[in-house]
Amino acid sequence: MIVSYFHFYFNEERQMKRVFIDKLKSVIEKFKINIIVTPAYTNEFMAELIRLRPSIRLVVESHTAFTHHMQGGSLIDRFRHFYELRVIRQCDLLIALTQSDAIHWRKYIDTVLVVPNAVSFYEENLDAADKDPSRIIAVGRYTVQKRFDRLIDAF
Repeated sequence: MIVSYFHFYFNEERQMKRVFIDKLKSVIEKFKINIIVTPAYTNEFMAELIRLRPSIRLVVESHTAFTHHMQGGSLIDRFRHFYELRVIRQCDLLIALTQSDAIHWRKYIDTVLVVPNAVSFYEENLDAADKDPSRIIAVGRYTVQKRFDRLIDAF
């Protein structure tokens, strides 16, 4: 009975992931998305996104300190980190929160940009001539903290 439950659970989880990936591909095709920005870099998710390249530019945001997330841990954690780094190397850009993190990330990926978390000012008047006509998709919780209003104003 236990084996049946685990088989059902993992099979159902796998099917849900497949449905998600299929829907994501459908949205990308429908809206002709050419850039994906994601804070997630789990192995399975990133592997699926990388399969969409080169038609999609892939930007990964690192929201945790490199030394906290990618160094140390158990032997299993080290294997997981090794695989994550292999996947991240294939991305077009990695966004780090600090210069210190960027130094660590640049050992594994050439294109690293630092965008600090804290924003002390916001340009109220955006010149329409400076806007790029590219289509982008931003995925995240729709909360004040995420500031999607600024993203919308920027485009």
